[in-house]
Amino acid sequence: MDGGMFDFQHNNNISPFYCVGAKPSVYVPMWWALIPPGVRDVEWLFDLGYEDGLKWIAKNGLTRCKNVVIPNKSTEYAGGWSTTVGRVVGYRGCENHFLDALFIGLFVCFWRPMAFICLYLELYLQTFVSDSKAVVFGAAAKLLISNIIMAALAIALATLGLQHTMLFLLGLAATGFFLGGMVLLVGGL
Repeated sequence: MDGGMFDFQHNNNISPFYCVGAKPSVYVPMWWALIPPGVRDVEWLFDLGYEDGLKWIAKNGLTRCKNVVIPNKSTEYAGGWSTTVGRVVGYRGCENHFLDALFIGLFVCFWRPMAFICLYLELYLQTFVSDSKAVVFGAAAKLLISNIIMAALAIALATLGLQHTMLFLLGLAATGFFLGGMVLLVGGL
């Protein structure tokens, strides 16, 4: 139950996901919830949860004792992983120095540069779109004044002949539809 049901009492959310009240002090692979690890890893996880819980209780002053003895049994296990891949994946069968070098190489040579390329590509694309909108909206704002000028010119051309006036009005309508369509395409109106 949340705190809203019982006079807004404080509650603690414990979950492997991001928005939680309690987080483990050491990295714990999330997929251990789906595929359980070995017995040694489960024992270490229990000890880690117990120690983190005691630390949290002591830090928030929820005990009546002043001296809370926090065991450090899980720290003996911290050096149990010999490779980065084994620690990240969470299974000892995956520990291999070749896989570790491959993992770090792919991260440094592929994923990190790809992330920066995508970031800058997004920034350049956003700049291009913003500039295009500014150009089209600027043209649309000037179109109102130019329509008044063109209307005066159309009246002046009416004295030259009907054919010239009709061609001028057709061109004016085509220009108006084109600019109006551009304004709608880039998000105006």
